[in-house]
Amino acid sequence: MKKQVLAALTLTLFATPVLAEHHEGKGPGGPRGPEHFISKIDADKDGKVSKAEWNAKGDTMFKESDTNSDGYITRDEAQAFHAKRMEKWKAKKAEWKAKQAAAGAEKAE
Repeated sequence: MKKQVLAALTLTLFATPVLAEHHEGKGPGGPRGPEHFISKIDADKDGKVSKAEWNAKGDTMFKESDTNSDGYITRDEAQAFHAKRMEKWKAKKAEWKAKQAAAGAEKAE
């Protein structure tokens, strides 16, 4: 039970920014908004997220976070997981900005 609660909290921690920033279309890091969020978790692509799909995503995130596989996520593991996610997001943001700059340069020519 504790593992499920911790997995749900972990998923909520990392899903909240995606849900909080309702941004249609593409932006830094790619598309955002509820539709994108659901599409990432909706394994059977029925347009809805079942509890099993939600739990599967949480289990995946738990496994990624629990780097020593002891069944617990420590503060250090959570911080490392978050830092890894942020670096990935920053790289996508930089890539998006480079594409935008290239598109702007092409229009100026």
